[in-house]
Amino acid sequence: MSTRRGTTRGRVGWFCVALCVVVSAGFARVGANAAAENGAAWRTARLDPDTFSTPRSFQEPSFRVDDEGRVMFKGWFATSKPTEIGQRALAEALPEDARPTRDEKWRVTMKGAERSLTFTPEGEIIVGDEYSAGTWFVLDGLEYDTAAAFEDAPSDVETCDASTGECGVKDEL
Repeated sequence: MSTRRGTTRGRVGWFCVALCVVVSAGFARVGANAAAENGAAWRTARLDPDTFSTPRSFQEPSFRVDDEGRVMFKGWFATSKPTEIGQRALAEALPEDARPTRDEKWRVTMKGAERSLTFTPEGEIIVGDEYSAGTWFVLDGLEYDTAAAFEDAPSDVETCDASTGECGVKDEL
């Protein structure tokens, strides 16, 4: 009886090891496919070096545009001297494929203080207020759609008006 019990445990043990290897390989394959499917590379958004910087230990401001025309941002930057309302944060505008179709305004609260940024159709990131030196901005999670996101949208999409609740309104894209 002990021999049989040992054999069963041995088989179960080998089965678990084999199953774990197959499952792990499957997850790795799914992850690789997802990365290949959405293979948009992260590109650096170059800051205006006279006023903004990212310390070495932090992630530089970066963006990528996915296959559906959605732009995603990540990274941090800080002011190295006081800023004025409307000041540009970038040394050069974002490329055409990464620009929004309208002003995209963002308010981010960090450590109890609100910061505002506007991403413009001209490819600029504009500071929305006066900030003192050492003010941090985080871009992680900021996203918007570009014109490419609307290229395949049907022209007869019906939407509902949020203010009135009335449906059947044609969306004019």
